[in-house]
Amino acid sequence: MDFIHQFIPAPDARSERVLLLLHGTGGNEHDMVPIGHDIDPDAAVLSLRGNVLENGMPRFFRRLAEGVFDEEDVIRRANELANFIPSAAKRYGFDPAQLTAVGYSNGANIAAAVLLLRPGTISSAILLRAMVPLTPAVEPALTGTRALICSGTRDPIIPVENPERLGAMLRQGGAEVTLRFEQAGHQLVFDEIAAAVGCTRAQLALAWVLERHPHTLVIPGTTRESHLLENCGADAIRLDAATILRLDQLLPPGRALGERYPPATQVENDTEVVGQRP
Repeated sequence: MDFIHQFIPAPDARSERVLLLLHGTGGNEHDMVPIGHDIDPDAAVLSLRGNVLENGMPRFFRRLAEGVFDEEDVIRRANELANFIPSAAKRYGFDPAQLTAVGYSNGANIAAAVLLLRPGTISSAILLRAMVPLTPAVEPALTGTRALICSGTRDPIIPVENPERLGAMLRQGGAEVTLRFEQAGHQLVFDEIAAAVGCTRAQLALAWVLERHPHTLVIPGTTRESHLLENCGADAIRLDAATILRLDQLLPPGRALGERYPPATQVENDTEVVGQRP
């Protein structure tokens, strides 16, 4: 079965990387595009809409209740997606081995199902708020597969042990798995953009400030050589307009206000005021 989708070629024809974008419940083929640009602005984008409707909201497979999946439908839909990838690669002229699946919530779950049921179809995945979609009858052979699982410790939908179990299942098959927990709920946060981009949050923050205006000069304070080198690395990070807008939404004006230090620390610092004699 085909999917309603959009394909956006890479801005640089020399880039062979492709992001397969898979939305959460109620999303569509447009919702994940800004996140795709956050992660890799130079990659082509293949963004899909789920074929299942739940009260009019697109999904990638049916569920019986919150967190309870219809496993027969998971298997069916995972195979549909696995079969779609090589046909899309032929149609748009990309190498499936260069594809990274990026899924959020239900989209992350269908990507995880493909990893477990059709190993080798997806060799790289970023799973945002994923949970175990099913237990495969046969352990998958996932040597050479890489997966980043980003979860929230305060997620009301996904208990912490669930993504831990998913990571263990993938590792058992031979995959290289990175499991990150953020102090967050089911929604995505600043640190996860940094993790997906492949930089530190300090570098992402500096890159964001540098992109605000061509004449902006950033002077971060640092007392360690390692932090200085980390800060300098921000100069190599390029953020497109969609990523900047997303960061603007996460960090609106007035979000960070107040004293730099708590009162107990402030009294230990130099409190001299310019223009006043001691």
